[in-house]
Amino acid sequence: MFQENYNLAYTQKLKNKDIAENGSKGVINIYNGYDYLDKEALMGYVDGIIDIMNKKNIKSKLQQDEIIFFGPDENTADKMDIACNWAKHRGYK
Repeated sequence: MFQENYNLAYTQKLKNKDIAENGSKGVINIYNGYDYLDKEALMGYVDGIIDIMNKKNIKSKLQQDEIIFFGPDENTADKMDIACNWAKHRGYK
């Protein structure tokens, strides 16, 4: 999983001029047979990131609020609205 995540980030950095430099990637590992928990796993992942962003009041180098963008990967496009709506529900911009 680490290698797949690293390779994805590295490849995107090389070929995509529209991706912010030093952006990051994340992975959610769901064990076989527990696929039905994918929504709950995603919401837990988003919760963790929002907890960090809200509690630490993280700023960009320009001292502006840092904004997290969740973008889809294979088989996850239908999950991005869930992540964004959950973040909004939690009070994230």
